[in-house]
Amino acid sequence: MNPVHYQDKTHKITREPCPILWVSSDTRDFLGEVRGAAMLCDLTPGNAAVVRSRLPWLNSRPMGTTTSFGFSERLGLATAGHIRSVQGSGIAPMFAQQSVRQNSRTGRTPQDVLDDAMWTVFELD
Repeated sequence: MNPVHYQDKTHKITREPCPILWVSSDTRDFLGEVRGAAMLCDLTPGNAAVVRSRLPWLNSRPMGTTTSFGFSERLGLATAGHIRSVQGSGIAPMFAQQSVRQNSRTGRTPQDVLDDAMWTVFELD
């Protein structure tokens, strides 16, 4: 994944050895471990909120009457494939769509669903 540069801040997700957020420049409000000129942060709800506050395109928003498709991703593992499936199609994807029943069966919360979708969109951006 290439780093995301926005308003003089740099963020990226690395996958080795496990998914982790890499933040350089302004590390204020993130929770993580400083290593050299960067901070390494777990993909937590708190760190997701900070990323969304800094990168506005990662926030959920109303779609209006745009042609769209809801993916109802149960485990938070297939969003990357869903993103690729709609690229160039003119269809607006809804990634964080899950029922209360699905959440209760998988042990996820609505915030987990939103955050998992956001982390994948961020990583593939």
